[in-house]
Amino acid sequence: MTTNPDVPISVEEAILRVLMHSSALGCESLPLSPALLGRIAGEDVVAKENFPPFAASIMDGFAVVGPLQPGTYPIMESIHAGATPQLILAPESVSYITTGAALPPGASAVVKVEDTETMPGTKEVKIKVPVADGQHIRQIGSDVACGETVIRKGQVLGPYELGVLATTGFPVVKVFRKPIVGVMSTGNELVDSCATPTGSQVRDCNRLSLISSCHELGQEVIDLGIVSDSKEELHRRLLEAAKHCDIVVSSGGVSMGAADFVKPLLREIGTVHFAKLNMKPGKPTTFASFEHADGSARKKTLFFGLPGNPVSCLVTKSLFVDTAVKRLQGLDSEACLHPQLTVSLAGGSIKLDPERPEYHRAILVNSVDGSGRVLAYSTGNQRSSRILSMLSANALLFLPKGPGVIAEGTVVQALLIRPLTAALKAQSVHARAALLDFADEEEVQQRTTSTTNPSTTSSSALPLHGADYVSFPRKQDAPVAVVAAAATAITAAAASVLDTDAQGDQSDWRNIRVGLLTISDRAHKGVYDDASGPEMARLLKEMSAASDFSLNMLIRATAVVPDERGAIERVVSQWSDPSSSEAVDLILTSGGTGFGVRDLTPEAIKPLLHREAPGVAQALLNEGLKHTPLAVLSRPVVGTRFATFICTLPGSVKAVRENIVVLKTLLPRIMELIKEGECSGHPPPSTNPDPSSNPSSNHPVLK
Repeated sequence: MTTNPDVPISVEEAILRVLMHSSALGCESLPLSPALLGRIAGEDVVAKENFPPFAASIMDGFAVVGPLQPGTYPIMESIHAGATPQLILAPESVSYITTGAALPPGASAVVKVEDTETMPGTKEVKIKVPVADGQHIRQIGSDVACGETVIRKGQVLGPYELGVLATTGFPVVKVFRKPIVGVMSTGNELVDSCATPTGSQVRDCNRLSLISSCHELGQEVIDLGIVSDSKEELHRRLLEAAKHCDIVVSSGGVSMGAADFVKPLLREIGTVHFAKLNMKPGKPTTFASFEHADGSARKKTLFFGLPGNPVSCLVTKSLFVDTAVKRLQGLDSEACLHPQLTVSLAGGSIKLDPERPEYHRAILVNSVDGSGRVLAYSTGNQRSSRILSMLSANALLFLPKGPGVIAEGTVVQALLIRPLTAALKAQSVHARAALLDFADEEEVQQRTTSTTNPSTTSSSALPLHGADYVSFPRKQDAPVAVVAAAATAITAAAASVLDTDAQGDQSDWRNIRVGLLTISDRAHKGVYDDASGPEMARLLKEMSAASDFSLNMLIRATAVVPDERGAIERVVSQWSDPSSSEAVDLILTSGGTGFGVRDLTPEAIKPLLHREAPGVAQALLNEGLKHTPLAVLSRPVVGTRFATFICTLPGSVKAVRENIVVLKTLLPRIMELIKEGECSGHPPPSTNPDPSSNPSSNHPVLK
């Protein structure tokens, strides 16, 4: 093991050093209260008494001397929970008893009230079933036995553990002291997150993110503010922070710049244990310790110098600072590390870094195909300054260094940094509850009926897939003949635009699988044929054939749904679910974006998006305003869900044609960013030869 802190070491070696130089803080005894939630037990807790301390009934019923045969028996007394029995129960007699009440002396069983019948006008009860000895009784110490260890040293105290301590009578609990974490940012360029930057200043996002992360994990934290790039000022602030904190975390100032003073100062103040890591992101992360006087005792403060790039800062905080916090508050080495899962890479391949292992931000979801697999989807461009790559991320994928790519479907290891994403609403074990805010009243009723009466289950009461989305009315609000005719026309129209090789060569990111969704009550009912869906398909095929367009647009799926939030949400969710066989790369919708009472497309789609693209939406509005001032009445929503780009267009054929002009310009850049995580750098072809005639031509529509 190398001891030179400037020699790059592996993440495993770095974590090992953090653990070796961190030790549990002292213990304190605190009153039992909700404030102990998340604290670590400082000693074994051994029960000093039995629980329950008396034999108790686990049913409302009658205490008897068992075994007992059916018959009519006199009632001696009534015993309620908390009351002390007054009589010794004689054979061939009973006492009424409630759940949790103490059995009277002599009793050895309980018959539940459902197996009895009261005798009006008498103090007798008829017992209708044989009663076995010991039936429905909770024996002394059956829950907790005296001398049993109920809490182990080092155990995290959650709601259930606190309940056990209350049950077993421990009003004071010995726990490890919580470490105090101080967080500062360094840099002359920084202003507070709520301030307005001037000149070359930028807002300080790292400190807010780090402090919020500490609060999310229940850590004690002190805001140490922003420190300028002054060696003297930084030296003073670090020493002052050490007096009050067990861990001091700084962001920025750890690279090789002339004003990067954190590393040299940590060498002056204490001992640097590592200063360079073989990882991406986070290479310059630095860890040091400093022993100093604390009154009459000695105190050890840990220092973490994290990189200034936001993603590097948060990733290294998760890997190293959180590990140290857990260690200081009493957890063992295994419990200090993140839970690890074996996952399958989905949504496309990932390019490997040839020099360093990568901790790749990803979203983990449970597969809906019944295989039990956990699927991992990259959050896109992994540049260390791009904090958007942390949005929705719940895992870090460990990717080894090397040439080439890791192909989709490859099994990799993932460190869980946040809870797994919930299953799609339609696949929830409580689907009706999950869909309550998204399904219309009739659908909820259909699901209720199919659940309570399996014989009535139909396709309309189940999650929909594939051709079910090529819609004809599930609501029988038109004559059967009209509905059937509409179904035939719509299905035929859909089939005419679908590409026979809709999958294409998925190793080539330029093959774009497309889903076209028309949202219209009247088209769905067959009042008129869908025009905008086929027009979108025609325009996309023309676009693919153009010599100045680099993408191959493959129509993968089509659908017509009513203006109902639940119907829209189901289709878009299914088509953008990477684990679905119907997943597409691009979803275009038409209709429902106006101000009508039934125009609900934005309300249905916006909550589904993981990232919005307001610049693209503005570009669509700008194009529409060239043709009519009424374009401002459209409410476009644009963004991504997983690796699917979703764009809402107005319902008229004319507006569809106008908006497609904008998309032709932007789609090659957008799809490359989403599917490849980087861009070739070539500007998109201009559809406006005179930039001065369009004030929005230089608008950054997609960042």
